[in-house]
Amino acid sequence: MKYQVWILFLVTMMASVAADAGEYWKTCNSCSGSQAQRAAFWAVPLETFGRHDAYVADFDREIVRKYNVRWRYDPEFRDWESSIWQVSVESYIQHEFAQIVGVMKADVASLESGRPVPGDVVGSAFDLVHNSVNQRRVAEYIVGSMSLWEAVGAPMFVPLSIFRRIVDLNLTVSVTFADGSTARFVLTGVDGSLGELEYVFEFVDGSARDADGNSIPGNVIEAAPFEGTFSSNVSAQRMANFIQTWYSSSTGPVIQCTSTQVGNNIIVTCKRT
Repeated sequence: MKYQVWILFLVTMMASVAADAGEYWKTCNSCSGSQAQRAAFWAVPLETFGRHDAYVADFDREIVRKYNVRWRYDPEFRDWESSIWQVSVESYIQHEFAQIVGVMKADVASLESGRPVPGDVVGSAFDLVHNSVNQRRVAEYIVGSMSLWEAVGAPMFVPLSIFRRIVDLNLTVSVTFADGSTARFVLTGVDGSLGELEYVFEFVDGSARDADGNSIPGNVIEAAPFEGTFSSNVSAQRMANFIQTWYSSSTGPVIQCTSTQVGNNIIVTCKRT
């Protein structure tokens, strides 16, 4: 019986792909020490024989933690045993991670105050709603304004897949159009290959605002009921026209918009009739 147990043990070891010193990476943002340790443990596939290095990347704190995870098979009890302990992370890994993440954050933050979009790219936030082509044009303009990889180069020690996880931070860029309207775009990925990387941004649904700060409805539920305050008749009429053009029809909901002068402002109210 003991002989059979040892045969099972040896076969298990030989079948293991990473018999010793495997390397795994996991992200865990703003994690405590215990949370990071759990993340490291689950980064290594269960019952993977041997000792493995597990790195836990924290984008918020711009640090990397390193753990050793060890799995062994106990032939006497016919069961797997595991252990985990924290060790010092290599200085060159920590330096590269902190450098690239820091530049990524700074690159996005430099545009957060409201990047002006030229009129020949897209003229207004109104033009983004229901228009994926215009959304892509603005996203490409944002990417063209950033030069991350020219500044820091491609990663050598930290896996590229980890830097792609920076999207977990929900980094956003605000843009302002020629007519004063605004919108936000969120970082959804880091695309490409080593040495040829670029950001990927997508329009944030519901983020389009006109020059007076009124939300531009993205669907019929937001369009009726609707109430907004406008600084001029021109801007008020533009919103009313947009709502009635997109969301009012003879075969669907009929939406009526009315304008009322209140002091120096125009109040637009849209309701279903």
